[in-house]
Amino acid sequence: MLKLYGRYEDQMTFSNDGTLAFIAAKNGKVYVVDTQTLSVVHSLTLSGGSSPLNSLVVAGDWLYAIEGNRYGATGGRLMRINIDQLSAEFLHELQTIQFNGAAPYGFQDMAINNGSYLALTAPMGPDSL
Repeated sequence: MLKLYGRYEDQMTFSNDGTLAFIAAKNGKVYVVDTQTLSVVHSLTLSGGSSPLNSLVVAGDWLYAIEGNRYGATGGRLMRINIDQLSAEFLHELQTIQFNGAAPYGFQDMAINNGSYLALTAPMGPDSL
C-alpha cells in the first residue's frame, strides 16, 4: 500500500521520456512508477531529513527533491537523484546540494526554467493558515 501525504505543491513529476513517474510520499519516500504497467518498480527513501518532502521536479537526468515544514523551523534540504536509466548509478546516486542562505523552514516549492535555472521558495516564518 502506498503511503502518501497531503499538502504537497508538486507531489508527482515524470522522467523526460515519460516512462517513469516519481511520487513523493510519507517519511521521505519517493515511489518510482512505470507509466506503461502502472506499477511501483522501485522506492527510494531519502533518510536523514528533518522535514517532509514538499516538491519534486525533473531536469535532465536528475530528480530534484526539497524538504520543508510550514509550521516549524525544522530546516530542510535540496537534494538530487540520478535518474539516467543508462547509468550504473541510476536511482542510487543521491546528492545534497549545499549553498549559502537561510532556510529555517526549509523549502516550500521549486521550479525549473528551460532546464537551466532552479528557483526555490524558502519562507522565513511559519504559515499563518
